[in-house]
Amino acid sequence: MAPLRTFISTLASGLLITTAVGCARPLQQQVLGKWKHTGSTAQIELLKDGTVIYAFGPLQATGTFTTPDEKHLRTDLRGAVGALLGSQTYEARVGKNTLHLTLGTEPLTFTRVPSP
Repeated sequence: MAPLRTFISTLASGLLITTAVGCARPLQQQVLGKWKHTGSTAQIELLKDGTVIYAFGPLQATGTFTTPDEKHLRTDLRGAVGALLGSQTYEARVGKNTLHLTLGTEPLTFTRVPSP
């Protein structure tokens, strides 16, 4: 009876792990929403259609974003800001209500802005 119990326990553990891994949302979905920078008034909004909106007080810059893999977020801004910054690829990690972006050695932390 012990081998059967071990087999069932192993099978159940495998199903639980498979289910947990299968339920993880891709980075592209996890980053969606509005985020406020923890050290300033800057905000970033990432929309389902791939639009990115940066707001720095009264200034705003728009462009597109992609997630080339599950660890990176790339932004391409339009206009003068885009010409100045060019494409930027950040290391990206999403916590429960935080978005951590790192560009080179500079970490940026954002908190999710609750939906109205």
